Amino acid sequence: MARKKDRHEREVEEITNYYQLNTDAVDRLVNAEKDAVPEIPAEEEHLTKSGFFSKIPAPVKALFLKYWIFGAACFFFYWGLGVFVQDNIVLIIVLGFAIGVLIDLICNKILRFIANYEGEYNNFMLLPMNKFWTIFLNVLFYLFIVALVVMTYNQVNLWIIKAQKLPVNSVVIGVEPFLFGLVCLAYDMIFIGIKDLIVYLVKHKKVKY
Repeated sequence: MARKKDRHEREVEEITNYYQLNTDAVDRLVNAEKDAVPEIPAEEEHLTKSGFFSKIPAPVKALFLKYWIFGAACFFFYWGLGVFVQDNIVLIIVLGFAIGVLIDLICNKILRFIANYEGEYNNFMLLPMNKFWTIFLNVLFYLFIVALVVMTYNQVNLWIIKAQKLPVNSVVIGVEPFLFGLVCLAYDMIFIGIKDLIVYLVKHKKVKY
């Protein structure tokens, strides 16, 4: 009777050991699979995220961001300061300066951050490189763009005044954020497109020769 009891205990112990060995093997396999998966750096996590924002085409995101910045700058720096500053020349200079700074320090950095690959938004930036001196060129560029926008407003108003025979000092179309942002965006992309075309032709010529 004692022999049967000992045999039974040995069988139970063998089964228990076999179960523990297999459990340990499964645990090692699971841990090995976990260790084999590389961790994604924090600065690259946004590249793996999927959702509504990631499905929006890159040109739509870039154009909307720039349009919003142009309109916001007009609202705060032209309308806002216009309450205290009556000199239009000063307002135009401040507006162009502010847009250049906002584009360089906010817009371009956001576009680089949300890019799925390097250079995805280069066609929407005057200076794609991330250098400290780009802010000065962006300020000069957007002073020029704002001056063009103002001249466009003046010219269109003159045409409407002449066509409708209105008083010379009439303001038919005033400066407001929505239309200003649209006109500013149009000039912005035209000149950035010209710049990109010149860069392409120069590179193509170098490769050819």
